[in-house]
Amino acid sequence: MSASFNGSLEVVKYLVSVGANKEASNKFGDTSLAMASYQNHLEVVKYLISVGAK
Repeated sequence: MSASFNGSLEVVKYLVSVGANKEASNKFGDTSLAMASYQNHLEVVKYLISVGAK
């Protein structure tokens, strides 16, 4: 989910609300939570954790 990498909280919320896979990973194995964390997008990280992302 590139929205996580970009810190787009509202887009992340929308994607989760329509059923996006929170556990999907890119070709390097990075999940949305990891990508948001790498980029220091704290609000996205908090949100993803609150909806059960790992």
